Amino acid sequence: MEVILKLEDLAMRFGEQLLFSNANLKFEKGKTTAVIGPNGTGKSTLLKIIAGIVKPTKGKVIYNPNLRINYVPDRFPRLNLNMEELLTNMAVLDGLDQKESKERLEYYYNLFQVNDMIHTPLKYLSKGSLQKVAVIQAFMGKSDILLLDEPLSGQDIVSQMHFIQEVKHLQKQEVTILLSCHEPYLVDQLTDKVYEIGGQVWREKKKGPLELIDNAVITVEGYSNERLREWENTKGLILGTRWEDNTILFCNYEDAQNLLLQLLKEGFRVSDYHMFGREEDYRYVKSINESRK
Repeated sequence: MEVILKLEDLAMRFGEQLLFSNANLKFEKGKTTAVIGPNGTGKSTLLKIIAGIVKPTKGKVIYNPNLRINYVPDRFPRLNLNMEELLTNMAVLDGLDQKESKERLEYYYNLFQVNDMIHTPLKYLSKGSLQKVAVIQAFMGKSDILLLDEPLSGQDIVSQMHFIQEVKHLQKQEVTILLSCHEPYLVDQLTDKVYEIGGQVWREKKKGPLELIDNAVITVEGYSNERLREWENTKGLILGTRWEDNTILFCNYEDAQNLLLQLLKEGFRVSDYHMFGREEDYRYVKSINESRK
């Protein structure tokens, strides 16, 4: 696998505080890597160094030539510009023509449910809404490397689901993604490799099953508003929404399997069922669907 980014003997110090040292990390083309660890240990700083915003105290970052890098900060600036003004201008800088820019913006406005705030100055938006702006800006551009610093901070559960699906589309295009996050299910859903910082040292961490699971997601083939209304009062259902031509159901962990069995008994086709990363749940629904063929 092609390595497109390397960190060699990287160290970062702020005054007397050493964040990390001797960081020797490799990032492969088309792979997604999470950087995890407690607050204040250097995750955001590492992404800023890779983005070229901050210079390391020691060591160097080695890039393949002509890489296009997009960066989503953990705190988006509260500008006087409104959302549409900012994103339209950024689309021009990314080389999108007017027609493509308009189509892609309309797609992301609808996807992240921000149509009613596109003319509101950014300085008046909530943290979650600002984070949506940052994510849309990054998705609009064409990237070889995408750096995501706490991308789900302040986001509602539907936006989180859409975010995950969009990142999976980028993975299919072999975009290399580095993300800093605290959400275990996001690490489990998206990443190929995990680096964890502890004691000022970065180490690769083996991915394992999640210990804490709060919700489940069930993807039902097909969609209709009428059907979704019928399910509104189903026990355990938190929210139902549309994704492409499918219905996405978010439900409580305790009621997930009963709801799944109910759907299958009623003849619905379930294309995906997961409790934010438990491999046994994937195997479970796969075996049920295979037995129905």
